[in-house]
Amino acid sequence: MGDGAPGDPHLHLHVVVANMAKCADGKWRSIGNSGSDLYRHASAADAFFKARVRALAHERFGVRRTQSASTGAWEVDGIPEPVRYLFSRRAVMVDATAGEDATLEDKLRVSAETRRAKHSADAGGMRTSWRERAEGRGVHVDAMVAAAAPGRPGPDGGADTGFGGPAGPQLPPPADLAAIVFHPETGVTASKKAFTRAELLAAVGNALPYGIGEHRPLPPRHHPRPRRTTSRSWLSV
Repeated sequence: MGDGAPGDPHLHLHVVVANMAKCADGKWRSIGNSGSDLYRHASAADAFFKARVRALAHERFGVRRTQSASTGAWEVDGIPEPVRYLFSRRAVMVDATAGEDATLEDKLRVSAETRRAKHSADAGGMRTSWRERAEGRGVHVDAMVAAAAPGRPGPDGGADTGFGGPAGPQLPPPADLAAIVFHPETGVTASKKAFTRAELLAAVGNALPYGIGEHRPLPPRHHPRPRRTTSRSWLSV
C-alpha cells in the first residue's frame, strides 16, 4: 500500500491453461473456437474454485459464511465488518480514486493502473504484520479466529453446523436454489431472457453457501455453438 507493510490478505489462485489439446489423431490443436470457449467458462471456473474453498474451509475448520447483500461475496461469519473494512485498504483506495459513480470497468482500470509490485515478506512476516494492525485497533485476534474457525464439524470436532447432519453440508433444496439463480433482480435472467450453460454453472456455484463437494468427472460434451437456455427449459429438466 506504499507504507512498506504487506498488503491486505487476499486468498486467490493463479492458473495457466494452455489453449491446446492433443487430439485423437495425435495432433495438437487449439481448444474450442481458438480459446473463446475457454474464456467463456472463466466465470464458471472462478465460481467453482471459490465454492471448493468454502467447502474445504467448512469441512476442515468449521468456517461458515453469510452472503453480502451488496457485493454477493460470501463473508466469513465471526469476522466483524469493521475488521473486514480494516483489511480492505486496496478496495477502499480504488473506490476513492475511481469516484462515487464509477462503473465496474472504471474500477478495474484504476486497479490495473495503480497496482504495485508484490511485497517480498514471507508468510510469517505477513501474519505478524496483520496481527499487529488488528490488535492496534483493539481486535482480540485469537478470539476472532476461534469464532470464525471453531473446528471441524461433527462429533469429533468443535463446530456444530446445524446444517446437513452427520453426513455434512448438503445442497439447498432445488426450489431454494432456483429462487436464487433466477431471482428477478439478481439472477441469470435479470437483464435477459436466455443464458448459457457456463452462466448457469457460475450462478449455481455462487449460490451454494457450503460450496461444492468432490465431484466425479462428467463425460465430454460437444456443442458446436454456445448453447443458450431459458429458465423454463431448465426447470423442466
